[in-house]
Amino acid sequence: MPVVERSLRMHVAPARVWPVVGDLRRRPEWDRTTERVTRLSGDGGVGSRYERVARFGRCRVVLLTVVAELEPGVRVRYDGLSRPLRNRTELELSPDGDGTLVRLLAWYDLRSVELSATDFDPERVAALADEQLAGLARVVTAPERASA
Repeated sequence: MPVVERSLRMHVAPARVWPVVGDLRRRPEWDRTTERVTRLSGDGGVGSRYERVARFGRCRVVLLTVVAELEPGVRVRYDGLSRPLRNRTELELSPDGDGTLVRLLAWYDLRSVELSATDFDPERVAALADEQLAGLARVVTAPERASA
């Protein structure tokens, strides 16, 4: 059961980071494993349900994902469940000077041989978390698009 905790300081205010991490539908923008996210029910708050399609190695997984905990602007926890995998992801934002410290905690429980344990070894999971945080930093620090 791999668990990883990583953090990264971003040179933008928490108010710039939160809209990206607080809306699961935006996850494909910063996480290469997530192909798409569709809201099934709710308004994005606690109890809202999503279908998250993700790819781990050669296996495509459809996770029913629920917003389990939410402190708007500060912290969100998503719990995902599929036949081959259970996943929990927590994202927490803390003001850090003129920027934001983002903490990512991810937990994976492989429930089937459909997924390769090598895709979830501790080094790969840590590298994936670092890549996700770097992707998030790219999204939130990109110049805002001018509205038409």
